[in-house]
Amino acid sequence: MTFTIRTMIMMMITIMLVFASRTMMMITTMVTSTTKYKTVPTIHII
Repeated sequence: MTFTIRTMIMMMITIMLVFASRTMMMITTMVTSTTKYKTVPTIHII
């Protein structure tokens, strides 16, 4: 039981970290493209 809860928490933390890094990459790309081309690009999350 404890091992399952601990694994679930670890998986949640990993998913949150991946999602946060992907969001940061997306925001950085959006800001850079907006600065370069003065337009907000359509970004598809893979």
